[in-house]
Amino acid sequence: MTIRVLVVEDEPLIAEAHRAYTERVTGFSVVGVAHTARDAMAVLRGEPVDLVLLDLNLPDKHGLDVCRALRAAGSGTDVLAVTSARDIAMVRAAVALG
Repeated sequence: MTIRVLVVEDEPLIAEAHRAYTERVTGFSVVGVAHTARDAMAVLRGEPVDLVLLDLNLPDKHGLDVCRALRAAGSGTDVLAVTSARDIAMVRAAVALG
């Protein structure tokens, strides 16, 4: 079984690093790279995704809004926040969303 991964990161260099690293790991395949919340949601609506590597500081919406939209749609897709955010309230909100 291959784990299908969506990389959501607004910085192109970092997004490419996440993509390249993920694709080097056996059993993982990157199905898309999105630089905005809008692009991420478009991929998630059209592509089966098992794991989202999610930056929280996106230019058009907060990454937690992407996670909330997934959960509101009933998606059980795993989400891993990959971010420099250190605000404890944000961390708690992310954990509460699974």
